Amino acid sequence: TAVTIEISYMNVFHEIEAIELAGLDPLRIICFPRLIGITSAIFCLFIVFGLVCIIGGYAIVWILTYVPMGNLFRQIRNAITFTDILVGIIKAICFGITITITSLYHGFETTRKITEIPARTSKVAIECFFYCIVIDVIISILFYM
Repeated sequence: TAVTIEISYMNVFHEIEAIELAGLDPLRIICFPRLIGITSAIFCLFIVFGLVCIIGGYAIVWILTYVPMGNLFRQIRNAITFTDILVGIIKAICFGITITITSLYHGFETTRKITEIPARTSKVAIECFFYCIVIDVIISILFYM
């Protein structure tokens, strides 16, 4: 939503027109860095959250049970396949691209009224959530069915 708000304000205050008048391509200057940044951030979050899940599981098992840690790591290694990791990576990249494109689209579609920005932002949040759920289901069906 922050990208939508930023682009909407740039649209309302004619900053995008100023970039165009300077002879620069707003898609290259505004959109591409955000696409790379958001997609790489979501990919990095995927990695961090995966590691936190494994470490958290390790901590819970260590605190609450008497399972030897060698058995735990062996079970984790046997449970997680290359397909699981590949699916997670593909989902993270697709989520990043989808969220960025949706946010940028609605930011650029904002008209010259500043009162339209909060409504656009709410709409983007709901649309991104819906698109990510649809992508999640489609990718899961493709890989696990």
